[in-house]
Amino acid sequence: MRFLFNVGCDGKIESSVTPDICGVCNGDNSTLQDDRRDFKVFNLTT
Repeated sequence: MRFLFNVGCDGKIESSVTPDICGVCNGDNSTLQDDRRDFKVFNLTT
């Protein structure tokens, strides 16, 4: 017999807690830092 349980990012069985976009468990997206970088675009057509 197998049992499948959902486990939240807090390590608790059947928890609905998920990480935010920053990767913080049960976070509020407030720790995300702006990490913009400048990239040069080249025309690679032949």
